[in-house]
Amino acid sequence: QIFLSFEEEGAHRGIPWSKIYAAYPDIFLFIGISGLFLDFMLFVVLMFLRPGNKLQAVGLLFHGFTAYTMAERIGYSFPLTMISAGLLFQKSDAIEKDQKSLGGDILSHAKWLSLQMRLRPSHSGTKRIQQGFKKRHLLPLLFLIGQWLIPLRMPLVSRGEFKHTFEGYRWSWTMMLHSKQNMKSPGMTFMTLRPFCGAEPYPNHLAEGNPLLDIHSFPWEQSVLQNVRTLSVIQMFPRQMPKVAHLAKTFLGDSCNHGLRMTTSYFSSTNQGPYHRIIDPTSNLFEVHRAHTNLPWPTKLWYAIVDKATPGQEFVLRGTGSADIPLGRKDAHDELTLVDRSPCLQDDPIRIHNNNFEIEFESNSEIEFGLLLRGCPELNLQNCKEIYLNKGEKVRVPAIRTLTIGIDTRIDLGESCSETRKEDVVIKLTKIALPN
Repeated sequence: QIFLSFEEEGAHRGIPWSKIYAAYPDIFLFIGISGLFLDFMLFVVLMFLRPGNKLQAVGLLFHGFTAYTMAERIGYSFPLTMISAGLLFQKSDAIEKDQKSLGGDILSHAKWLSLQMRLRPSHSGTKRIQQGFKKRHLLPLLFLIGQWLIPLRMPLVSRGEFKHTFEGYRWSWTMMLHSKQNMKSPGMTFMTLRPFCGAEPYPNHLAEGNPLLDIHSFPWEQSVLQNVRTLSVIQMFPRQMPKVAHLAKTFLGDSCNHGLRMTTSYFSSTNQGPYHRIIDPTSNLFEVHRAHTNLPWPTKLWYAIVDKATPGQEFVLRGTGSADIPLGRKDAHDELTLVDRSPCLQDDPIRIHNNNFEIEFESNSEIEFGLLLRGCPELNLQNCKEIYLNKGEKVRVPAIRTLTIGIDTRIDLGESCSETRKEDVVIKLTKIALPN
C-alpha cells in the first residue's frame, strides 16, 4: 500500500507500481519479506561478525533500494547516512595497543561491548581476550548504549499509544511500518486549522469558490499539498501542529487586535484504519508554541527527548485507541469510521462538505445522547436544518454545503475534552459519494 500511495502522490520515481502489482500480485509481500530478511541479516552481520566481513554489502542492497524507491518521501539523508555508517564497521589498522595482542581488529560489535561492560566471560577464549583488553572507552561505550536505548523510548513516552500519536516515533525501530493520513476524500479533510479573533472565527475566502473547503479554516492545504514531504511530516507528527499554526499566523497579519487564537480539528488514520481524534480541539496552539519558544534550550531538549509539551500546555489527547466498541470490518473505499470522545465532539463537531452518505453511531458512554446533525446550505452556516440521530439508527444524508456532526451543547457530559482519557463514540459513514 505504501508504494501504491507513492505512485498516487507522484512520489514513485517513475516506477509503475500499479502495473507491477497487477502483473505480480504478491510483489509487495515479496518486498516486505525480503526487507525483513535483509534488515535482520544486517543486524546479525554488524553485531556478531568481525569488522570488514563481506556480508556487510547487504547494507548497500537494503539502503540502496530505499534510497531509490522512497527518496521523494524520506529523502536521501537517511539511506546515505546509513551507508556511510557502514565505514565504522570496516577493518582498521589504526587500533589501540591493547588490541594488538589479540591479533588486530577482530572484535565484533557484541564482543567489544561485552568487554567494555566487563560482562562475565563464558569460556576460556573470552577470558584470554579480556585479560589482554583492559582499557575502557567510556564515551564510545555511552554513545553505543544510547543508540540501543533511544529507540526504546517510543513505547514509554507515548504510554503505548505510539501507533496513533506517533510520540517517540523519530529514532524508533518501526519506521516505514506505519502510514498516516488525515484526508479521506474531497470534502472530508480532518486536519483543519481554525483561527479565531475573540469568539469570531476567521472566514476562509477560498471556500467561497470551492464548495469542498471549510468556511471557517486557514487554507494551509494550498501551500502544503504540492510538497509531498511536508504534507507527510504534518500528517505523521501531531507535535508539529503548534509550529504549523505559528507559521499560519504570519499570513493572518495584524487583522485581529485582541484575542487571536488558533485551534485544530485533527483526526488521523493509521494504516488505512479508523480515524481517531488526536489533538484537543480546545487547545490554543499559539499559546502552546509561545510557551515552548520561551523555554531555555536545555529544557527544550528534554521535552524533545520525552516528546511532550510544556507543563499546562499539553494538547495531544491521552487514551487514543481505547475504544472498546466493536469497530467491525475494515472500511471499504466508500466507507469511513471516526472514533471520538463525546466531550470533544460536543466542543468541536465534525464537518463534512458536499458529500452524501449513510450514517450511524455507537457509544458506550454512561450518559445517553444522540448525534446532532446540522445541514447548512449557506457559507455563513445559517438557515441550517437539524435532526437528531439516536444510537443504533441509520439515516441517509444528502450532499449539502456543510454538515456538522456533534452533540447538543445543553447536555452535561460530566467532563471536559481535555480531561478525557477514553474514547466512547464510534461514527460509521457508508456509501460515501460526491454529488454528480
